[in-house]
Amino acid sequence: MGSSASAISTPADNRRHAAIVAALVVLLAGAFALDGWSGEHLRLEPDAPVRGLANSISRWMDWPWVLGAFSLATLAAHWRGAVVVRQTLLSLLLAGAVVGGSATLIRSTVGRTRPSAPVAQGWYGPRLNGKWLIGRRDYNAFPSGHTATVAGIAALLILRRHRFAPLVVGATLLVGWSRIAVGAHRPSDVAASLLLAGILIRPLARRLPAPEAVPTAAPSYDPLPAATANPEGGIAWSA
Repeated sequence: MGSSASAISTPADNRRHAAIVAALVVLLAGAFALDGWSGEHLRLEPDAPVRGLANSISRWMDWPWVLGAFSLATLAAHWRGAVVVRQTLLSLLLAGAVVGGSATLIRSTVGRTRPSAPVAQGWYGPRLNGKWLIGRRDYNAFPSGHTATVAGIAALLILRRHRFAPLVVGATLLVGWSRIAVGAHRPSDVAASLLLAGILIRPLARRLPAPEAVPTAAPSYDPLPAATANPEGGIAWSA
């Protein structure tokens, strides 16, 4: 685990991470400005040509399916004895679960309404008119849980410079687009998930198993000395 922590703690990496987080803060501020505009231009009507695609992405990239797939893949790698693959998948599974779970905790308490909610739009907190809003879908839009789960996985891949990072970043953007397109979230809900992943991933990565830190079996050796022929006669023993 020590090699993983040191690999992401160089001064250059610290500066790069700070710059990324700062950029995500700016992105979130800009996304708030686009929230009203997105309702007219990004939200798709039910009969729109690509609404079916948005519905499918939104459905199958929800956290139970994503984390379930990673769980099965991790078990398969363990069964096959692929230690490095297992550790990589386990790290990604935990990253997605922690960032996605953090998003769920936040959105369950801030009480922001979804764009499609049949109630007055606003931020209501955890209670409204003496009733708890925790767990009520219409009041848990900020941030997007779908996006946060996939963003957590993408952030860890970026941090570890994995070759699949661009692919998962693309998947994250598609998930965010689909949630806006189906009317479940606004741009700021999606941007907040990206910022959350950016903030959490470095301290989280230090505690996740890294492939290069996987312990390997100790080298085998013969505890008995080897006997060799002695040119001067007899037997020479060498350790």
